[in-house]
Amino acid sequence: MEAKKELGFFEKLAGIFISPRETFEALDRKPTWLVPFLIITAVVLVMTVMTRDIGMQDMMARFEASDMPQEQIDRIVEQSQGPGRYIQMAAIPLFMIVAWCFFAGILLFTGNTILGGKSTFKKMLSMVSWTSLIGVLSSIIHTALIITKGTTQGVTTSLALLLADPEPGAKPSFLFRLLSKFDVFTIWEMVLWAIGTSVLYRFSMKKSAGMVAALWVLWVIISVAVGGLFHFGM
Repeated sequence: MEAKKELGFFEKLAGIFISPRETFEALDRKPTWLVPFLIITAVVLVMTVMTRDIGMQDMMARFEASDMPQEQIDRIVEQSQGPGRYIQMAAIPLFMIVAWCFFAGILLFTGNTILGGKSTFKKMLSMVSWTSLIGVLSSIIHTALIITKGTTQGVTTSLALLLADPEPGAKPSFLFRLLSKFDVFTIWEMVLWAIGTSVLYRFSMKKSAGMVAALWVLWVIISVAVGGLFHFGM
């Protein structure tokens, strides 16, 4: 049997968008995660710097609308302008890799233990990291919209666009929180997860899609419920 050609970086980068099954087959043979991690970290840090002032302006508006004491607002502003900003920036890649490991672990547990498949944590982490490149496109679009509008208010690619944006400091409605989970880029990633788990576990697409859909619905229920208990304005 003829060995399949290994894909280079640019082939996998393009493939995750236009030929994901072929890309996942390459990752099944040789799982990697570092390159997408470095790319996404760089993009997110640049986008964060570009929108930081606008985000701070919106945050101040939310604090003022919530009747927070001025002393407390001044203290938060002082902390955000000092070393705290660099700590926040450094926490971005750390948070990302922790989140990836969490999602990879959930997928591995569900596929191996519940559905009787056989794969490895490294392969799951590889799939999660490469599908997260969809988020680069999302970040670019969101950053462009934030800079163009001069605010983070109302900037979304989810079904929440169908509703009026909550006032600063106001608690979003249940329907708003629910529709905000139906984001085009999130759904795109879930489709890629379904394809990826199908390849890595040798599952049928129906079984793989059912697994991913069930996990996503569970995440939506938990995140919407938690969002109703804790909110810090929009």
